[in-house]
Amino acid sequence: ASSLNNLGYAYHSLGRYSEAIEYYQQSLTIQREIGDRRGEAFSLNGLGYAYNALGRYSEAIEYHQQSLTIQREIGDRRGEASSLNNLGYAYHSLGRYSEAIEYYQQSLTIQREIGDRRGEAVSLLALGKLYQKTGRIREGFAASQQATLIYQELDLPLNAYPYPNWMKQIVKFAQRSRFHLILCFILGVFAFPFALVWFILLILYRLIRNLFSHR
Repeated sequence: ASSLNNLGYAYHSLGRYSEAIEYYQQSLTIQREIGDRRGEAFSLNGLGYAYNALGRYSEAIEYHQQSLTIQREIGDRRGEASSLNNLGYAYHSLGRYSEAIEYYQQSLTIQREIGDRRGEAVSLLALGKLYQKTGRIREGFAASQQATLIYQELDLPLNAYPYPNWMKQIVKFAQRSRFHLILCFILGVFAFPFALVWFILLILYRLIRNLFSHR
């Protein structure tokens, strides 16, 4: 069952989601036969990931919900937090932001209780994005800032940060030498006015949309 799960993960990483689902499903069948509840929850989460990647969000939610039920039954708090995060991500993908926020907040509470700092940062980043999307700009900024501080505190390598690859590539470029750092600074000075205008327009758009949606 473990090997089948690993194959599912490998095919998922290749973007071959149908094959990933097939392996996760085979693993799930075995885990149910042998009564491995933790493994069953793991396979259900894998199926949820794969269906989410295919845009089949309702099915993804169903599998993540089943996983969450098992995690709660066996008392796996870390697994429970992970399933709640997965549900948050699926509802976010559906555009149901209020429900997504609710699940991420539940996950965040558990992560703080069990001292999972990295998981806490992941949930805070997700909440930061959702708060900004729903016009809660100040809360979004605060959540993102908290997440950044946790990552700095953990002193993780750059690749461990859940930031876009283009951003990581810029940082790596700047770290090569003093010349590369100066070049990035100069380009940043030229790019900043355009980025600032775009950011202000984005905030105004969200504030206006939020204002009219409540009328």
